[in-house]
Amino acid sequence: MNQRELRRILHLEIRIEREKLTETQINCREILNSQQVREMVCTKSGEGIGLERTGFGAFLSGVFRYSGIRLWGMHGIVLLLVIAGAWQLPGSPAVISLFMPLFALASIPSFYENRLWGMGEVEAATRASGAQLMLAKLILAGAADLVCLTVFLGVSWKSGRYGEELIHLILYALVPLLSSLSVILWNARKNAENGMERGISFCVGILILAVLSGIRIPWLYQTSAVGIWITAFLISGLFFAGEIRQLIRIWRGGNIYGVVA
Repeated sequence: MNQRELRRILHLEIRIEREKLTETQINCREILNSQQVREMVCTKSGEGIGLERTGFGAFLSGVFRYSGIRLWGMHGIVLLLVIAGAWQLPGSPAVISLFMPLFALASIPSFYENRLWGMGEVEAATRASGAQLMLAKLILAGAADLVCLTVFLGVSWKSGRYGEELIHLILYALVPLLSSLSVILWNARKNAENGMERGISFCVGILILAVLSGIRIPWLYQTSAVGIWITAFLISGLFFAGEIRQLIRIWRGGNIYGVVA
């Protein structure tokens, strides 16, 4: 096709037949109605309530099949490395805080999976929002963290290696873990292009801080300092709860979450 033919086609007058246009609009409405993601069901009082054909439980199951197995596998590998490494280091409670950011690092490849594979725009064009995907992956990561922490802290407490009460060991573990996850979620929500790198850097920073605190300020892991750990737990817990609340709000509002392009 040369330039003359292209120019002629571009200057052709387009005639719209009103009957055909109406027919096309009717067909489009029928297709849209047949593919509605919400259907109306009646309650006992006769009022209609919209229910999703695919509930969040089924959606979570689908995410687990595609991403959860790998996510849990990463946590299992980290758990084995943590247990092996903890028994090679001196029996200081700082070792617990040292290894906790590794569980947050194990979740980063799953949280930023769309960026790693260049699929952010494709995800944004689907029915499942980025916030819904992140929430599902966060639930799976939280379940994996709970299992891993239960095993690691249970073994550590039963062995009496650290000579601390169980509640102290839980605080030493949860504060760095919640802090790491909060920063990872904050970077994802702020849509920062280097959010993944920032999350990794913060986790590494927490790890280094645990090493330095165990060497320079060992009294921080004594019973007398438990008040400091409780305060740190409350602060990190509030930040984490705030990110969860923002995540749910964005999901319900249908807004874009995370890195898209």
